[in-house]
Amino acid sequence: MTDSAKKLRISDDSGKGSELCEILLYGIMKDYYTALSVVPKIFYKQNVNDNAKGADSVHIVIDNNEQDFSLWFGEAKFYQNIDGAINSAINSVDGFLRNDEQIRKENSIIM
Repeated sequence: MTDSAKKLRISDDSGKGSELCEILLYGIMKDYYTALSVVPKIFYKQNVNDNAKGADSVHIVIDNNEQDFSLWFGEAKFYQNIDGAINSAINSVDGFLRNDEQIRKENSIIM
């Protein structure tokens, strides 16, 4: 996580630079859900000027009986104003889920 924090892209532009959220999402998934990290994009950034592309994170959550699991695609955003934040987040996730090519690319990274 320290190496990822060093690659953060700092931006004053609202809606940009949500990488801090991605690190927070990673911590929540790991600590609260005991998830296994598959593709935390923030860790694979080449430099501070790159955007982490695709789902912000992909985690596997293994059920208590260890025979079932779920695959979680994470999207993390911070908003300065709650008005419209939920709609914006839903639109972002909806756009991702409706883009077959993007999902195929995401799945190839996971594999």
